[in-house]
Amino acid sequence: MLTQNRRIISTYRADTATKRAELEDLQTKPAFFTAQRCSACGYALDMPIVHFMCKHSFHQRCLNTSSADADVGGGGGIGKEETVETVECPLCAPGNATVRAIRRAQVEARGRHELFGEQLARSKDGFKTVAEWFGRGVLGGGGGGE
Repeated sequence: MLTQNRRIISTYRADTATKRAELEDLQTKPAFFTAQRCSACGYALDMPIVHFMCKHSFHQRCLNTSSADADVGGGGGIGKEETVETVECPLCAPGNATVRAIRRAQVEARGRHELFGEQLARSKDGFKTVAEWFGRGVLGGGGGGE
């Protein structure tokens, strides 16, 4: 069990280092967009084009239509209140929403020490319980590089 936990920790550290390097590159280096096909309709890209930092590219017209939502899996068309700058990549939006929900749950659980105490009292393996709470970012200063 300890070996497995160490492997998981090592994987998380490597993933975190990779993401930090990607963020650093996004902040300090120019981004090159080489997509030749729209991620929504699959046709050759022509102007105007919307490029997202995730490297997905779309015809602006594909983001402007409600049918684009259905073509690319939902949520991403530009409505009356939105501009291209405020739209999230429709291909990445579901994964981003999941990450935001996990983070929100971590923040909400951060102050719930009584829940941690109850779970620790019921646990047969106290170390495992503490490690799980640390792994979720609930203990130890918030996790996630804050």
